[in-house]
Amino acid sequence: MAINSSSLANSYNGYLKYHDSIDHEEALELIKIAGDLNAQSSGGCCGRSSSKRVGDKELSSLIEQNRSKFDSESLKDLNYWLKHHRLPSDSNNSSSRPDRGNRTDRTDRTDRADRVDPNAPTDLGKVILDWSANKTTWTCPWWPMAPVVPGGDPINNLYAPGGCLEKYDQAFGKNGASRDHELKTHLSAVGWHGHCNNAAMVESALREPVKDVEKNGVIFTPHDIKGLLCKVVSSLVISEDMKGNRYNGAGDNPYDPDPAVFMDDILKNWAKPGEPPIILDVDNTEQVWNFGFDKIKGYESDKAPVGLLAHPTVPNAGKVKYYRFECTSTGHPERNQVYRGWIQRGADGKALDRQWFPKEDPADKNCNPDFAWRCKPRGDLMNPANWKTLDGEQDNPFISAADVWSLYQASI
Repeated sequence: MAINSSSLANSYNGYLKYHDSIDHEEALELIKIAGDLNAQSSGGCCGRSSSKRVGDKELSSLIEQNRSKFDSESLKDLNYWLKHHRLPSDSNNSSSRPDRGNRTDRTDRTDRADRVDPNAPTDLGKVILDWSANKTTWTCPWWPMAPVVPGGDPINNLYAPGGCLEKYDQAFGKNGASRDHELKTHLSAVGWHGHCNNAAMVESALREPVKDVEKNGVIFTPHDIKGLLCKVVSSLVISEDMKGNRYNGAGDNPYDPDPAVFMDDILKNWAKPGEPPIILDVDNTEQVWNFGFDKIKGYESDKAPVGLLAHPTVPNAGKVKYYRFECTSTGHPERNQVYRGWIQRGADGKALDRQWFPKEDPADKNCNPDFAWRCKPRGDLMNPANWKTLDGEQDNPFISAADVWSLYQASI
């Protein structure tokens, strides 16, 4: 994502054109920009594996210079994110915030896109989809393979001294086997290499660990247990239904899946009551950044988005409809996506042509997901009988799914 530090200041100044302080939702948007700045400085999309963290520095400076312009709840979220690179569990529950209903210095939130982004559409069209998954996602770390500090950081690296694998080996008598295996097979110098696919499956299929657990004198925090879940999740769920081809470089189509595939093959078949979250790779370059999305709202219109009425790619003939897909990740609100495109259909309803529009934020070049997939449990994951280590499924065979169950069930 090609952004620069002025993006934070520009967004901050834009919000203050309409009211006198930064609130919770605007804080989340600033966090997203800071995360993208981190990513740009580290060569990855999330930026949590880099010691540079340009976004952290810029956001911290912005807060320090303008502290009086942030309300108390937004400051709480911003400071928590700067410390943990995730949001507190109640950060998206606006009903719990007494100041939300008492704000008289702005209009209703439904006009936010028009006020903040002058290129946003004014007519979204009719709602054709308003879907929620059978489970709400939460924030699971992606555990980068590149060491944050020499030897690894236990907050970020599974193999770090004092980290979850060293604790696991101590508590379950493994003599260092799981950590040694991780160091041999999952140590990388590439900043974006990590476990985002495992994390997406964990947060899409399991409940979030919230309690410390003691095992044979070793204390496992919820953060530790999340790391262990990432290593055994492949024994617990089946990943399936992948749509779209991963972009691997020159010669591949970066705009696949196209809007027709996204709507006709993915959303119409997967975004149904009782279905699990949809996992999207939100980066359509060689990098892979998977996140689980538990809410998707779709709009269809006869009108093109404002600013794109004369877009040169839209055909003049045939039946052309314009679409907007708002994809929400409760666990990663900073990664929420809005995809826009058009589809031309023939008399039989089949797609004749289609294309994605640019993002509303011109700096965000990821106008479409790279691919989509989902996972389903192999059985009832609240039944310990279904926590079996399956041969060839886990990338670290020295971690027992049954052992991890004993920690997980005590932590939820």
